[in-house]
Amino acid sequence: MSKSFDTLPVELIDNIAQSLQGDDLVMLARTQRVIHGICTPWIYRRVILLDCVCAVLCLRTLASNVQCAHSVRALAIRFDPDLMLDAFRRLIRAALRNLQSLVTLDLRLYPEIFSLVSDIHFPRLDLCSLPFCSDIIAFLNLHPDITGLSFDPVLHSSVLGLASLPPIPLASLQMFSGPELVGMSTIPQSPVTRIGIFWNAGGFRQFFDAISPRTAEIVEFQNILAIWELALPPLIAENLPNLTSLSLRNVSPAESSSDYDDFIECVGQALPSLAYLETLSIAQGVGRLAFNPTHLDREFDIIILWGAAAPQLKYCILPSDTRWLRVHSDLNVWYPSNANDDADAQTETEAHDMLERFRWFVNKVLTAGTALPASYLTVLQIIGGKEMVAELQAGFEMRGVVPEFELAVKPTGITITFV
Repeated sequence: MSKSFDTLPVELIDNIAQSLQGDDLVMLARTQRVIHGICTPWIYRRVILLDCVCAVLCLRTLASNVQCAHSVRALAIRFDPDLMLDAFRRLIRAALRNLQSLVTLDLRLYPEIFSLVSDIHFPRLDLCSLPFCSDIIAFLNLHPDITGLSFDPVLHSSVLGLASLPPIPLASLQMFSGPELVGMSTIPQSPVTRIGIFWNAGGFRQFFDAISPRTAEIVEFQNILAIWELALPPLIAENLPNLTSLSLRNVSPAESSSDYDDFIECVGQALPSLAYLETLSIAQGVGRLAFNPTHLDREFDIIILWGAAAPQLKYCILPSDTRWLRVHSDLNVWYPSNANDDADAQTETEAHDMLERFRWFVNKVLTAGTALPASYLTVLQIIGGKEMVAELQAGFEMRGVVPEFELAVKPTGITITFV
């Protein structure tokens, strides 16, 4: 006997709706009135407004339908209206006033939109991404219990020339990412443990002096730089001794090699003071750089020194986008893997780069002789197979060069075959 879909238990329909997204969820909601009521909270649970037309339609619903509005847990606006008419301004305010269950808010790219709603209180707000403009002071004072706060790195005209901000107490804040000026007003007043700083003015000493009451609790520190700042690594080592994760990214498209070398030396000198550091990342530019195998020899020499200076260090990511992984503390072998180590999610290019890194590792281990500990050969045998590695080793000892070989990824791991 066939039964109507709406005769299924409400819990089962709810689970089905929860697993659907986009058009599939909307189509299910349109089948029957009862099912529409079950699907509505999931349709509006996460709202991302990508263009003005869709935004107007959605905002009208949120302004007029309290059930839909109370279903919204996350809101992100990803479009910039060229001209905001008064009717549109009123619509945004009316819609957002109804979002009493909002947990996550992302308005970081659009100060003009944020200024329209900066005086609205969202009682359940926990995570927010905001533009760096003067309206943040009033907004954050309305939301002292948020746990995550991030900013767009571009300064709005309303804060240009500001030398300081008043203290902003955020008693529950755990994560902060933004300009040092905002950090100096929020971090000292909060129990934050993870911070990211976009360095604009370069006032490193002033920043660390301001946050000194909280430095012992900070364990993760990300830095966005315009140049390789030689003054920064020693200040980090001096003020943040309990760091477990450190990231330093220079977003300039190009920097001189001498500046980079000097910066790397400063990092190496700071490492002995960071006794708990487990992860370290140093990157150049914005986005993923094309992989160049010739950089691996230089990075390997750096990693060997850093591994000795920081015994707790587990992996490093350097500008070649290589994730240098320390393989088991007892073996103390540094292996070059992809920064994205999820094999199932890797692109074709990333899969190719992974094999090229392994090719470098094969050649490095076989040609190094006694210059590397025997544990490197052990790791190579585990990955490539003892018999095949033995043949490659024999070929190198006989001819003085590693025989040509091809690599492939199979469910059992990386396989080596002779050309």
